[in-house]
Amino acid sequence: MPFELLGRTNFPLIGEGLYLVTLGPYGFFWFLLREPEASMVDSPRIWAEFETLVVTDGWRSLLRCRSKSVLERVRERQNPSALAAVRRGPREGSLLDAAADPGFVALVLENLRAARTIEADHRRIEFAPTASFPKDVLVAIEEVRAVDTEQSNTTVLVGTDYVVKLFRRLEPGLNPEIEVGHFLTETVAFPHAPPLLGTVELEENGARSAVAVVHGFVQNQGDAWTVTTAYLDRFVEEQRLLTAEAAGHSDEQTAYLRRMDHVGRRVAELQLALASRNDIVAFAPEPIAADDVRRWTEAILQRAGRALGELARRCSDLAENDRQLVDALLSYRDSLPLRLRELLPETIDAMKIRHHGDFHLGQMLIVKDDISIIDFEGEPRRSLEDRRRKAPAARDVAGLIRSIDYSATAALERALKAAPDEHGKSPPRSKIGANTPSPPS
Repeated sequence: MPFELLGRTNFPLIGEGLYLVTLGPYGFFWFLLREPEASMVDSPRIWAEFETLVVTDGWRSLLRCRSKSVLERVRERQNPSALAAVRRGPREGSLLDAAADPGFVALVLENLRAARTIEADHRRIEFAPTASFPKDVLVAIEEVRAVDTEQSNTTVLVGTDYVVKLFRRLEPGLNPEIEVGHFLTETVAFPHAPPLLGTVELEENGARSAVAVVHGFVQNQGDAWTVTTAYLDRFVEEQRLLTAEAAGHSDEQTAYLRRMDHVGRRVAELQLALASRNDIVAFAPEPIAADDVRRWTEAILQRAGRALGELARRCSDLAENDRQLVDALLSYRDSLPLRLRELLPETIDAMKIRHHGDFHLGQMLIVKDDISIIDFEGEPRRSLEDRRRKAPAARDVAGLIRSIDYSATAALERALKAAPDEHGKSPPRSKIGANTPSPPS
């Protein structure tokens, strides 16, 4: 398989016939020929079989018990819109996901524009537009495309106007995506996040659950993870190809550092905005109490316990070198609680505030020379109550630094995978990390 070194791109496998390559004037490719990995070889795709849902007493029976848990899972099908097979007596059919259907999306947006409320069977769905929602009659929707990266929700882009997110799992309570969205859009007018245009909530048995949110679409050049990945790949290649003197200065690195400076400023501005209203209880900064420190410590210990337990369970399946590292790590298991409590004082003279809650490079869109911060839902695996709790501002900064560290590790792995370090010219992990700065806050 030809691997083009400048663009870091796999070309099609070389077969028995002619291999055609098109070049422009004075153009060239720089190829490395290597054996294809098993994952690169096309193999017949085996599609998972449908689970059949049985309709007992009307379509609402699909929203109970086992049928509900099936629908909440995102399953890959040959038809990406198909969720399950459905049977009612002798009649059979398929249940399709309408999230990316233009007609369904148009209905959601029209209901928002009209601020409609739909009531049936002691349930109520409220469509609540914000002041930022366009008041004009909606034009026909022609382009709707789903975002493939979502795991727990479904997000669709509607042309260059709207981003519609539908929550696959309904949880009673106030969703941070709605709460923080209202605060940033209508209360403090934070300019570096997409405006919240409207919300859809279900009221049932006296409890409200988020069904969907609609934000304004922000024209962008991708997210910060993609930009960082591309920059690090180019940096690694420069270190291989250039002399130490030539590689000492890089215009691309200068541009990246300038962008990361913007990131630090915007993160700080977001935190200042979230802590700016002492008169709103849900957003007023509060002193960190001893109970907070104890709760955070216990949470860390529980997560560490689960991780170490999983490592111990899988240790026998690891390679010898990895097993030695795991054994060394597990030797500290019993002393971890005491060590952690020694590091953390019982009281901390600082404030806790509302925060993003799931902050990393992928949560920032590159908008020309600036950024826009997205997705204030928090970690979907946590409860709504946990996601709404206040925490030190450093938590979001720590999440971003961890993401930057991941990007450096991934870049080094890609570099060694693409071309073995035969002459010791690949930069060490520490040097890649040093060239991926942590943003100021």
